[in-house]
Amino acid sequence: MNRWLTVRALVPVFLGSLGAAVLPLGAADDARVVGTWKWTFAGQDGTSRTRELKIKSEGGKLSGVVVREGGQETAVKDLKFEGDTLKLSYSIERNGQTIEVAYEGKVSGDSIEGTSRFGERSRPWSARREATAAPAAKPAAAASKESASKESADGWIDLLKGGTLAEAGWKIRADRTEDDGHKNFWTLKDGVLTNKPAEGKGGIDIVHEKRLKDFELHVEFNVPAHSNSGVYLRGIYEIQVEDTAGRPPADNICGAVYGQKAVSENAAKPAGEWQTFDITLKDNKVTVIHNGKKVIDAFEVKGKTGGALPDSIIQHGAPGPLLLQGDHGEVQFRHIRIRPIVSVF
Repeated sequence: MNRWLTVRALVPVFLGSLGAAVLPLGAADDARVVGTWKWTFAGQDGTSRTRELKIKSEGGKLSGVVVREGGQETAVKDLKFEGDTLKLSYSIERNGQTIEVAYEGKVSGDSIEGTSRFGERSRPWSARREATAAPAAKPAAAASKESASKESADGWIDLLKGGTLAEAGWKIRADRTEDDGHKNFWTLKDGVLTNKPAEGKGGIDIVHEKRLKDFELHVEFNVPAHSNSGVYLRGIYEIQVEDTAGRPPADNICGAVYGQKAVSENAAKPAGEWQTFDITLKDNKVTVIHNGKKVIDAFEVKGKTGGALPDSIIQHGAPGPLLLQGDHGEVQFRHIRIRPIVSVF
């Protein structure tokens, strides 16, 4: 028998049996990049920013999302891992323009070293993969606080989910204390957030722990006669909350961007009735729908309004928390929900 023919006949049998025991090469490569990668960089305002890249493999195909502060996610449209090089890109909309964002780096263990590109600008990119560990049991209070930050299926985040202010993610604004004439009179009960200062006593503002830049916000509020409060977007742009039913439109009545933009009409209800705000903040442009009527339409805020958090905490245009004014009078809030708008590098 021809020995060469014998060898050729045996090779397919050998490879077929070997292939049953060996993982596909693509799956082995994917495992080198699957996981959560994190890095930091300096933003245009000089503040430190954090990003995460979450990569998964399904059906032999890689996919990923980039996560910024506040949990906003941007899906990666092009993700490739070849040899030791990881490449990914996606597009964002900013100021009416489409900008291409791209990353490319060499993977070595749990590190990536390379370059990121934002439009025409580029900078070094260095990321580290987070270690994975089995989740530890959480105390009841911690579990309750964690649940308060969970999103609904459509992306809305309930900011009043919890039995106490702390569990729902609220705290006194950092630049004031209860020792300088301001006392905390806020309570949360049955989903209603109430600020009722004692007679002759000054209240205090509260802020939520979640920081966002662009978002949609739904708020329901009830303000008694002659009382006053405010909803501060990013902690620095006040949408006025006040008993102003029947007054002519102005930049200091309910629904206005305080001191900057008057409402197109006064949509306020009488004192003591529940009212709604549906607010959109995107690219520093504010739209306010008050009790179903659009009273502010894509107004670009010029800077901070009075009573805002200081620059040492939040600067104009930067991501920030929701702040509720509590030093002006009695007010109630309920059904506070926020949904991030994804459009950031």
